[in-house]
Amino acid sequence: MEDEAGSAGASAPDIRGVRSPEVELAVIDGHASAADVAALHGLGLTGAGAEAAVRALLIHLVADTGPTVFMPRPDAIRLLGPDLPESSRLRITPDLDTAIAAIEDSPPGSTALVASVSGPHPQLEALVADADRHVIGVLLGHWPAGGTLRIGADGIVTAASPILASLVGARMFHLDAQDTRDLITLFAEATGPTEEPPSTPETTEPSRQEQSGPALDDVTDDSSDHARKPFALSLLGQVSLYYRQEANGEQDLTERLAPKQRALLVFLALHPQGTTREVVHEALWPQAGGRRPFNAYYATLSQIRKALKDTTGNEDDLLIQHGEHIGLNPEVIEVDYWDFEEANHARRTARTDEERVAAWARLAALYHVDLAEDLTALWIEGPREAAHRSALDALAGLAAHYRTSDPHRRLQLLEHARLLSPENEEIYRDIMRVQAELGMTDAISRTHHLLASMLAETGDRPAAATTLLARALQTEGQRRRAETSSIPNHPS
Repeated sequence: MEDEAGSAGASAPDIRGVRSPEVELAVIDGHASAADVAALHGLGLTGAGAEAAVRALLIHLVADTGPTVFMPRPDAIRLLGPDLPESSRLRITPDLDTAIAAIEDSPPGSTALVASVSGPHPQLEALVADADRHVIGVLLGHWPAGGTLRIGADGIVTAASPILASLVGARMFHLDAQDTRDLITLFAEATGPTEEPPSTPETTEPSRQEQSGPALDDVTDDSSDHARKPFALSLLGQVSLYYRQEANGEQDLTERLAPKQRALLVFLALHPQGTTREVVHEALWPQAGGRRPFNAYYATLSQIRKALKDTTGNEDDLLIQHGEHIGLNPEVIEVDYWDFEEANHARRTARTDEERVAAWARLAALYHVDLAEDLTALWIEGPREAAHRSALDALAGLAAHYRTSDPHRRLQLLEHARLLSPENEEIYRDIMRVQAELGMTDAISRTHHLLASMLAETGDRPAAATTLLARALQTEGQRRRAETSSIPNHPS
């Protein structure tokens, strides 16, 4: 039977204890709370504070528990920077599939995985769901097969899968990259040299992930189609800029740029074909006037170029200027928002159901957090809301597509939609209907309670129709359960 841990129907793990094999997650009312992440079948973390929370969980695994921690190299560089610390407790592998293979070759109960995910991965789902292996999976991204927490920039849990609903409002433990590297090194020195784990060749080519359904990851992994560009700008979530070095992986350049410089890059990314200096000036420097109103504009362009050149030594110009026209150079930079809009265009122009479902799947795989969620400018609100609506529409379309063929998949998609729009009461009603269809009667009350708790934060409560629906579905489920249990089992 398919695992249901990502839904409200799963048995909720105990998050009150703090002893191994549990992993400390957050602070509630001044007390540390923990969960058995292995029993949860994987913990996904999204939002602006996700990376800092993953680093804290990594330190807990390295310092306090027994498993060897496996990390794909791209994720290690993303979380820790290019100067990776050495530790016998931490195994760096070329990619996710290599990490999975290494865990499968390790003794049961001795491993943990810290990695990013961007869509369904059947092999990984099977690995963390294997009760005999007891693999602790800490995953950066939405993980409907287990449980997911959405974390704000301040470390507060703003939304959660029903199985982790009691953590909403808790403050996650968090660390920056430098402190994490220092702590790993400190623990390695404190424990002294140990037997070196078998090395994993860094020259191994990353293998393609096994997929089920539409290829959700194609939009974010197309290195086989063209050479990787030196710069990557991420707008889906917290704004970040990376420089891709052949020898040392990715270098995070985000903090090398001032807030106004980052804002300018975001604004230009919203205009893939470029725009004019007047449009940029009106958005970013609306109060600048006088004899030289564009001084700040040109100074910011110069500062961006200098900061990137001084940091990377790369002579490629990230910006293209033709007279008063300005834009990002698509020859040297990749932008996840462009991939998202490309999928959106494919959805609008789809001629067949197959093309439409594939476009929906790409949108759902790319979008887990609001567009440039750390930016507060007025000009981002329109594109942010449009992207949010496109993602919800894609999830709704996929959920409808799987209505009769795969209700478990439909439930996962609805849970994803709920995390993106936790105040949307209709999504909760749809979740309860699917739970009833799957015979998950006990989960219905938990879903209704989660909705009530969410609305109570704003002084509201579920509509009477929602409460009546929950009661009716529970009553019908209990009746069916009673009928089933009353049928005698006659020997054949």
